[in-house]
Amino acid sequence: MNVLLLAILAAGVIGGLDNNVVTPQWLQENLDDPNIVVVEIGSSVTPNQPHIPGARFVTIDSIVKHEGWPPDELPPVDQLRQAFENAGVGDEGRIVLYSGTPLYATRAWFTLDYLGQGYRAAILDGGFARWQREKRPVARKRTPHLAKMFTPHPDPTRLVSLAEVREAVDNSMVLIDARSGDEFAGFHRGGSVVRPGHIPGAACQPWRSNLAGNGSFLSPATLRANYEPLIANKDTRVIVYCRTGMEASMPYFVLRSLGYNVALHDGSFTEWSRDESLPVATVSTRR
Repeated sequence: MNVLLLAILAAGVIGGLDNNVVTPQWLQENLDDPNIVVVEIGSSVTPNQPHIPGARFVTIDSIVKHEGWPPDELPPVDQLRQAFENAGVGDEGRIVLYSGTPLYATRAWFTLDYLGQGYRAAILDGGFARWQREKRPVARKRTPHLAKMFTPHPDPTRLVSLAEVREAVDNSMVLIDARSGDEFAGFHRGGSVVRPGHIPGAACQPWRSNLAGNGSFLSPATLRANYEPLIANKDTRVIVYCRTGMEASMPYFVLRSLGYNVALHDGSFTEWSRDESLPVATVSTRR
C-alpha cells in the first residue's frame, strides 16, 4: 500500500470504524484528488440528476441479481468486474461510495469486500442526503470516464450457504437478523418470505439501529456497545442475514469495520423460510 493511500486512510474518518467512513467535509476537500474515486450507487441515471461532482455511477441492478431464486443474490464475478470497470473504477486509489439510501452503499461495500477490495473502500457518512443538507457542491452533468481494469479477488469466506447457516444453528454460533422487530417476531411476513419468523437462536438487531436519526452512523463506541453483548469475542464467527441480503449488508459493514469475523447469508430468511425441513421461531407478544 503506497504512502498516499495510507495518508488517505488516516484522514477525515470516524476512528473506530477502521477508516471505512468518511465525512462530507473531508470528501469535499479531496474531490480533486485523482487517487480518490467517488461512486454513486443508484437505481438509474436520469438527465440533470444532481450528484457529487465527478462521481461515477453504478446501478444497483448491475451488482445485485434479481432473477432466479433466492432474489437479490450476488451475480457472477465477471458481471461485477464489468460493472466497476465500466464506471472507471480501477485497481488503484481510494473508493468512496454513496447513495440515496444507506443500504445501496453498504451493499456495494459488501460486494467490494467480497471481491477483495473492501480495504480501500469507504462510505460517505450520511450519504447524499447529508451532502445536500450541508449545501455542498453538486453537479448535474455527468463527467465521462474511461473504463479501467478492475481485478477481482473473490473471498468465499465473506459468504455462507444455507447448509452453513444450518450448521451454525446446530452449533450455537452467533446469528444476527437485520430485519425489523415485527418481521423477526413473525408479526409481518415480508415479501418473498414463505413462513414468518426468524432463524432459531438469532438475535434481532435491525439495520436502522446502526444509524442516527439523521442517517449518519452512530459513534464507533455506541456501535461496539450495541454488538458486544451479542458477540463473545472478535474471533467468534458471526453470520448476518435479513430477508434477501440487502439489509444485512449494514451490520456486515459495521461489524467488519469494527474488526469482527463476519459473513453474510445472501439467501437470508427468504431461502431459509422456503425449506420446510428447517425450523422457524416466532415471538408470541410484542414488546
